[in-house]
Amino acid sequence: MLCTLGRARKWDLVESLWTEMNAKGVAPVNSTYGTLIDAYSKYGLKEEALAWLKTMQSQGMEPDEVTMGIVVLLYKRAGEFQKAQEFFRRWIRGAPFRLGVDDKLVSHTNVCLRSHTYATFIDTYGKGGQFRAACETFARIIRQGRSLNTVTLNTMIHLYGNCGRLRQACLLFQKMGEFRGLLEADVVSYQTLLYAYSTRKMVREAEELIQEMDERDLEIDEFTQFALTRMYVESGMLEQSWLWFKRFHLAGNISSDCYSANIDAYGERGYTLAAKEVFIFCKELKKLTVLEFNVMIKAYGIGKCYDKAYQLFDSMKKFGVVANKCSYSSLIPILASADKPHIAKSYLKKMQEAGLG
Repeated sequence: MLCTLGRARKWDLVESLWTEMNAKGVAPVNSTYGTLIDAYSKYGLKEEALAWLKTMQSQGMEPDEVTMGIVVLLYKRAGEFQKAQEFFRRWIRGAPFRLGVDDKLVSHTNVCLRSHTYATFIDTYGKGGQFRAACETFARIIRQGRSLNTVTLNTMIHLYGNCGRLRQACLLFQKMGEFRGLLEADVVSYQTLLYAYSTRKMVREAEELIQEMDERDLEIDEFTQFALTRMYVESGMLEQSWLWFKRFHLAGNISSDCYSANIDAYGERGYTLAAKEVFIFCKELKKLTVLEFNVMIKAYGIGKCYDKAYQLFDSMKKFGVVANKCSYSSLIPILASADKPHIAKSYLKKMQEAGLG
């Protein structure tokens, strides 16, 4: 009931039910507090969630593994990764007692947790920039003979990829293949490794992985699609980039945000015509937003098409799009650098009149 009320954000009813529990002598258990902490933290009410943790501890009750994981997730949601790590370390020091293990026989570092809990901490360490701690936690899973799951391996593949350790990422991916049927690489595994390849312009490896994904009928998300387009563009492989982009455009699998990212990928490298083609495709699908206009204006600036830049800006109203501060901030420096200060000044005035200056 507490969980249901929390999802509905009926906080007054949550507190009323809590009061009723106390009045009727219904004692809360670990999962009760875990439910409350999770409910409040999911909606950004961190201080209220921590107040429930404090209430729990004031009753002489310490979080079990599940509740501990919820508190760590609370700090993760708030971007406070250091606090998440500190809480885990404090919890782990008392874990042998809570888990009914003699701390004289078992060292704290050997306390066995669920695979899901370990995956949570690997992700927390990774997002907090604590790559070494993430690797140590992963090594602990291996030492303890804990069963590895796809989520944990995907997280490690992602971390290795971000740190440029492609060899380790590939080895983990291959390991998943060895356990096919038991521990099989899923679409996230492929997308994670594919993104790592693309950001390092490892074209051959990326294309081999794409072929394998196509053979297994696995979906390539638009984030990975854009990363591959950028890989081809930055590798000077314009034709391949265009074929790759059109594959997803024709399938209708590109959002407005992704169109703008593709326009920017071409524009930044000076491929103004290609950027314009993507812009036109987006226009034909009636997906134009201020983002597409802004990156196309930027592309015209890089391509020294100064007149087209401000003409495009002026056409925004025709499409029901309102210029934002970024629109003006892109156009004005372009015109100023093109020795068109009088035109730049007129747009500066418009910006100020719109209350954006």
